[in-house]
Amino acid sequence: MMDLALYEALYDASAALFKNSLVLPVCAVVVREAEPGGTIAVPEIREALDGRVEGNQIRDALKRLTAIKALAHLPSTRRSERHLWRREEHPLWAFADSWSRDLEKHAAQARK
Repeated sequence: MMDLALYEALYDASAALFKNSLVLPVCAVVVREAEPGGTIAVPEIREALDGRVEGNQIRDALKRLTAIKALAHLPSTRRSERHLWRREEHPLWAFADSWSRDLEKHAAQARK
């Protein structure tokens, strides 16, 4: 689960950088939960964000990440199957990981 202070810091930074407040929080989850080539789904991201965000908002962030080729949306064979996204090799992941870890460190220091 993502700490509230980290979520809020990523939310604010994401809004300023991307004009979408969920791209960085979703990136932080993806980079920690899915290795390159690994898959992730909306329910896993929603759980990692402690249920703070609705699934349709997460899907919007995933579509944005797919548009820049950081993720690939995998086709499902049946309508009832959950949608999966595969993490691709992309420079965004190093940025998102570094940024989220730095913000996490600052949030922890602020709590002391």
